[in-house]
Amino acid sequence: MAGRQSKKTHRIHQLFNGSLSKRALEKLSRDINSPDFEQEWLRENWTQAENEINSQLAGRMWQIIRNRTLITLQRPNWWGIAATITLLIVSALFISQQITKSYTTDSQVAVAVGQKGQITLPDGTKVWLNADSEINYGSRFNNRERIVHLDGEAYFEVAKNPHAPFIVKSDRISVRALGTAFNLKAYQEDPVYTLVLIEGEVEASDDHNRINLLPDQKISYHKSEQRMEKTNLNDSQLATNWMHNKFSFDSEPFAGIALTLERSFGVHIVFESEQLKAIRYSGTLEINSLEEILNIISLTSPLTYRINDTTVFLNINPETLEHYLTMTRD
Repeated sequence: MAGRQSKKTHRIHQLFNGSLSKRALEKLSRDINSPDFEQEWLRENWTQAENEINSQLAGRMWQIIRNRTLITLQRPNWWGIAATITLLIVSALFISQQITKSYTTDSQVAVAVGQKGQITLPDGTKVWLNADSEINYGSRFNNRERIVHLDGEAYFEVAKNPHAPFIVKSDRISVRALGTAFNLKAYQEDPVYTLVLIEGEVEASDDHNRINLLPDQKISYHKSEQRMEKTNLNDSQLATNWMHNKFSFDSEPFAGIALTLERSFGVHIVFESEQLKAIRYSGTLEINSLEEILNIISLTSPLTYRINDTTVFLNINPETLEHYLTMTRD
């Protein structure tokens, strides 16, 4: 794990240097309130921190914390502010040196919310990154090992090298390949990760499972259960539609659709109906404006919506709900 920087650490680094967006600041404040955030973040950084902290660096970090706190205090989320201030004061001094080491030993490519990107790795492997995704790889890449770390969604066209397997690691699962093409969706905040194989052969594994995948097969990894589910697909190319400015949803719950829309359009989505989160929707849509996407979905599902600046409110349409559920069950 040495030298690898998680998205949480990267966002806090952005907070320190003043480059964190408003939406990312809101997300960081919400994440800090979760019970697992502090232990995960401390576990990642405390064990790798230096024993001594330079006094000038400590003073500089305190000034940054103070300045960012003054800005953050303008926000109305007081509990989030308190958690943010507490965590920053406790850990800012030792995390700063880990951040410095991460940036000097690893190569990191991050794609912002609402954007996409494409890179070619030193071995010739091509990687397409979806919105709000990042990839890291160490200085030893392309020598004796080919290991990358992913948080988000990416499509890989792996360069062939029979002597060095290509390994993609997320926070929960790993994918091992030689020369192949696959799509991995592994955002840390998502409850389910998906791996779709386009060509070649891969092996997916975690601490408890190890499954081989052939073309037109998909693995769904359920994080809470630590369970892998393999299914056959009629068309594996649907998994890569995001590369061609399309959304493809295959019986996707609206809770998951909301996450996709947030990343693609840089908005915050609020559910005014908890029931709507579990209702599933299928379809392929051209990615145009957010309002056009929501309008099309509302015409073919029991969804109503309203947009207020960068916040979207989703509710259920009781008049069409029963008919929709009947149709989707058949």
